[in-house]
Amino acid sequence: MSVGLFGCNDHDYCDAGEPCECSNTTDCYFGCNDDGCAPRCFQMDRCGMVCEDDCHSECFDVKECSTVCGNDCSFECHNTTACGMECGANCNFDCHDTDRCGARVGDGSVVRCANLTTCAIECAGACQVECISVNDCDVTCLGGGETQCSNGNVACGGCS
Repeated sequence: MSVGLFGCNDHDYCDAGEPCECSNTTDCYFGCNDDGCAPRCFQMDRCGMVCEDDCHSECFDVKECSTVCGNDCSFECHNTTACGMECGANCNFDCHDTDRCGARVGDGSVVRCANLTTCAIECAGACQVECISVNDCDVTCLGGGETQCSNGNVACGGCS
């Protein structure tokens, strides 16, 4: 399988189901107008990714990285200064070994923050947040009802 690397700018688009990478540059901004995209950024200063549903993003060795997507998305972000995610329902955000992570996630989402200074999560609906070795774990349940679960997670909408 061949992966095409390209110079990234605000006119770069990813095709659904195809690998889409950007690295070794200053800035990279992806767009994907279809479901099922898989953008990936590494070894740069800033990266931003926007896609529809079922988007699977990864970012590492980047100073600042963010992704915005619809429902059923996953985003792994590590070895950065800051990571951010905004998504709809049923998302998975795995942020680890970085300084700051923040997200606004929809109903049914799961967030894992590990080895961070700050993890700030807003849940718009039921969600689960796990913080491991995090100095400041701040979970806001936009609909109210924050619960500390027996396994140590924070939940909005009840523990499961």
